Amino acid sequence: LRYHRSKAPLLLCGPTGTGKTAYVSRYLRGLDKETHEASVIGFSARTSANATQEQVDLRLDKRRRGEYGPPPGKRAIFFVDDLNHPARDAYGSQPPIELLRQFEDHGGWYGRDNAFRSVVQTSFVAAMAPAAFAADPGLAPIRAQVTAQHDANVQRLKEWIALPSI
Repeated sequence: LRYHRSKAPLLLCGPTGTGKTAYVSRYLRGLDKETHEASVIGFSARTSANATQEQVDLRLDKRRRGEYGPPPGKRAIFFVDDLNHPARDAYGSQPPIELLRQFEDHGGWYGRDNAFRSVVQTSFVAAMAPAAFAADPGLAPIRAQVTAQHDANVQRLKEWIALPSI
């Protein structure tokens, strides 16, 4: 998880039982509490976008008008476990995941008051089992728009690993 120190979004993907949650939990427990605030959000088929937004908003402070973040001098890290579990809506999207995508694309999201909330000094780490390995055959792969940022980061990580040592 050293790659996460770059503040880029991180998506861990692997079969059920491979230790994704344990690995990330151990990493989060080892973070300096003076400079980081870590929280876990567990997704299920019943998770809604409103519940997800409320869980994040409860852990962030209002900085100024329209800007939210952790207490000054800290960085908030949210671990989203079972990212692909939320049920699809009538349009085929998964609203809690779309909320996180909006954060990654725009640096925040719209509150229930329809005002944009900029979320600063905050990042997300997520874990999921791909649909092919999921114990629940009802799990569908998440939309390509959601993983596009992660795919770009994976490519940058591969390029970084391939760099010759100095």
